[in-house]
Amino acid sequence: MKPNLKIPPKARKLLSELSKEAKKRGSPFYLVGGAVRDFALGRLTRDLDFSVEGDPTPLVDFCAKLIKAKPVPFDSFGTWRLIGGKDWDIDFATTRKEEYPSPASLPVVSKPAPILEDLKRRDFTINAMALRLGNAGFSDLIDPFCGLDDIVSGKVQILHAESFRDDPTRVFRAARYAGRLHFQCSQEIVRLSYEALKAGYPQKLSRHRLSAEFLKILSEKNPNPILNQLRDWDYLDLIDPRLSNLSWPHWEGLGEYERLGVLALSLKENAEKFLASLSLSREISSDILASLKIAREKASPREELPELSRKILKLVFPEILPSALLPLKISGKDLEALGISPGPAMGEWLKKIARLQWRGKIKSKPEALRWLKQSIH
Repeated sequence: MKPNLKIPPKARKLLSELSKEAKKRGSPFYLVGGAVRDFALGRLTRDLDFSVEGDPTPLVDFCAKLIKAKPVPFDSFGTWRLIGGKDWDIDFATTRKEEYPSPASLPVVSKPAPILEDLKRRDFTINAMALRLGNAGFSDLIDPFCGLDDIVSGKVQILHAESFRDDPTRVFRAARYAGRLHFQCSQEIVRLSYEALKAGYPQKLSRHRLSAEFLKILSEKNPNPILNQLRDWDYLDLIDPRLSNLSWPHWEGLGEYERLGVLALSLKENAEKFLASLSLSREISSDILASLKIAREKASPREELPELSRKILKLVFPEILPSALLPLKISGKDLEALGISPGPAMGEWLKKIARLQWRGKIKSKPEALRWLKQSIH
């Protein structure tokens, strides 16, 4: 028995308003992809993707006013993102057809295209469904690849045999959806993932695209089964071969950058190379490197640590005292007052204090000064 779409009241109200506007304009208008899948599964979602056969701009503007968001063009493919909405993350796109001129390349896009052509370009059957809007009942479901059947059987299945040749990132997404939804990947996916790897298609992906897929995995509620699946398929080596030797910690409730920091520190002397290979912002990279420096020295910092750095260190050193991650209790001026001139000797005294503070032997400035006076004299 196929499931019915279980659309929550708040989403139903929004879809109803958009349907009325689409009907008034005569625009073929669809809710597509992940939201349709999640409604079939009875899962709550705030991510809504809409496709329009034609210019989406009028419906984009109408929806932006409706949810009090700002419409922003997202890419060259006719996609808009509504920024700042309280309850929804919404994208609009023109229905399109895609062709891949070479393995792992970005697609050549033709638009607009009929909705069936648009669904053909998608990754998996469970994501290749559309709900036609413009009627009152939300019953016009378009499911050309039997995605609902795969939802019932709990299976992730690709649309065609060339899928991983066209876009090898779909292998990472297959593992991600299987892990998130507690589904099984089809035998065809397993077989074709090995064949794609043997043919060298995933190796053609840019570091930027690989990094993006890896961070999406780390942002999942529980990335461990996803990482294990990719390790079994030898795809984790594409991110970094050393990751396959790690054991995944229990990191429920953590963000992707905290998890990334834990992995980086686990790689020890290879951490910098690993981080440099990923497409990270300068701020995130700097914060993780700051935690790495402290972890190696096992000494309290000279200055206030960024919040991300503190979180990573608390995860790697769960027994650490709060005072260990606070800035050093004394400064060079304090040492000068005790007769220690600036130079290598002062640096060594500061390092000793930092290590003692890390170990919890010093928790305040008076304790630091008392230790220094006793040690100097």
